[in-house]
Amino acid sequence: MKKTLAFVFILGTLLTIKAQDDKNISPAIQEANNLSAEVVRLFQQRKYQEALPIAQQVVRIKENEFGKDALEVAVQLRNLGFVYYFLNSKKEAEKTFERASMIFEKQTTLKKEENILWGEMLERLAFIKYEFQKPETTEALFEKALLAYQKAGEKDSLKAGNILVSRGNLKSAGEDFNEASNFYEQALAIRIKKLGAKNFETEDAFDRSACSLKKLGKEKEIQRIQETFFPTAKITDNGSLQWLDEKTGKDAAIGADKNSVGGEVVNGKAVSLPKPPYPLEARQLRASGQVNVRVKINEQGNVTYACGAFNSINKSLIDAAESAAYGAKFQPTLFNGQPRKVSGIIVYNFIAP
Repeated sequence: MKKTLAFVFILGTLLTIKAQDDKNISPAIQEANNLSAEVVRLFQQRKYQEALPIAQQVVRIKENEFGKDALEVAVQLRNLGFVYYFLNSKKEAEKTFERASMIFEKQTTLKKEENILWGEMLERLAFIKYEFQKPETTEALFEKALLAYQKAGEKDSLKAGNILVSRGNLKSAGEDFNEASNFYEQALAIRIKKLGAKNFETEDAFDRSACSLKKLGKEKEIQRIQETFFPTAKITDNGSLQWLDEKTGKDAAIGADKNSVGGEVVNGKAVSLPKPPYPLEARQLRASGQVNVRVKINEQGNVTYACGAFNSINKSLIDAAESAAYGAKFQPTLFNGQPRKVSGIIVYNFIAP
């Protein structure tokens, strides 16, 4: 497993903690509900340290009122787990999420919203397990989270699509590129329906699938996916999509996402750009040359995707360049004052010693 890809799994949409509604008007439960609403408010303001003791108190009250295995307790444990997570208390978050999950699993029936709450929690628990170097457990939790979304009627939702991308990332990290490409294609089908073809996240699913297939030498499969999902585009030399003018059939002036820098070299925009080591295999062969790594950079300036597979050069140099790219750091790119995701190219030059 490539340790550098752990960075990809940590990222994702922040989950908003939701208070549990309850019609019971006993003073204790009313107090718990009021406190739970305060936890939500503090969480949304990122005041996690202030939210922690209140979230702990809510759990204690709910346990006293409903019993330790009640669904109401599981929901509040979930909330507490997210507070721990964003306080960077990953071990505490792990234990809290696991206890909550056991309660969710014991329920004979769950409402749609409850399944979604469970799925979101399982997904975050999977990220934690990956950080703790437990890929097998991570995979099982992703499967459970996807099942929870399916039970909620969210099989083709963006939430399900995001899990499929995460599962693809996990397989890619273990160099099971065939399974990775399958998961990415499933996610692509969902994003096409929900977001449309000309969307940054949709293209991201294609790029990840294409990169995995390129590493398997399956160029015809890349072409099939492009023709199936993006008939008005062509594949560039770096494996990305270039949109064509529907009337002229020529290259369009703008790509799918107007906020993407696309094929622009971004080396000079990096705050930190780690230099890749010269691999022993390449050293022994005296292999050298330039590797162009296509990257996706999130709103925080972190690299969430790196692919150098479309270079015709020694594989060990490509692997070294990709790993180094994940460690790069950029200033957030602003559009109309708001940070946005962008893509670009990092160029690495390897000179034989």
